[in-house]
Amino acid sequence: MKLTDAQTAIIEEEIAAELKGVATRKAHADLSKRWPGGVVPYTISSESSGDTAVIQSAIAHWESLTCLNISAIQCNRRTHGKD
Repeated sequence: MKLTDAQTAIIEEEIAAELKGVATRKAHADLSKRWPGGVVPYTISSESSGDTAVIQSAIAHWESLTCLNISAIQCNRRTHGKD
């Protein structure tokens, strides 16, 4: 099998990152599919308010292992189509 120069570069970058102890990230190449400003907005519904501590712990877990920045926002029922 023969790799293209681009494929070889990708493999070399992954090897270098692995040797440095840096985990590789899999971001979506299409920038229009990413969250604006790299922030993932969320709200905790009133039905889940009893689970707030567990939800926040899970969010902290994901933030510690990824490049995600997960941030609470104020929820307006109208913005979610629930007039």
